[in-house]
Amino acid sequence: MVVSFIGILAAIAIFVLLSMKRVNLIISAVVAAAAVSIFSGINPFDLLTTAFMEGFSGFIEKFFLIFALGGVFGKMISESKAATKIAKSYLAFVSRTRHQKALGADVCALYVPIVDEFPSIYNTSLFC
Repeated sequence: MVVSFIGILAAIAIFVLLSMKRVNLIISAVVAAAAVSIFSGINPFDLLTTAFMEGFSGFIEKFFLIFALGGVFGKMISESKAATKIAKSYLAFVSRTRHQKALGADVCALYVPIVDEFPSIYNTSLFC
């Protein structure tokens, strides 16, 4: 049990380090899952070809349309320079004196949809 916990901590560290090195997140996730399986005494090949890939492919299948449309929207907003305009307008509205309160409001605004999607994971009485 302690070895599995150490494996989870190592996998988190590996995932963070690979992400900081700008390695693709899918590759980072596979390497981190392999690290957990090695520390847990499970054959990495069996884990990656069964449980990990079934869960990963189900996730991609469920949210593919969101990913695809998000990519298209992101490219459009980037090419049209709208993202820069939105950011500059928001910063002008918030001003330098209220930026910390605005950041708190932004976090609450982004957090609420996550809590609504996964109510059993988060205790909403603690936040916002």
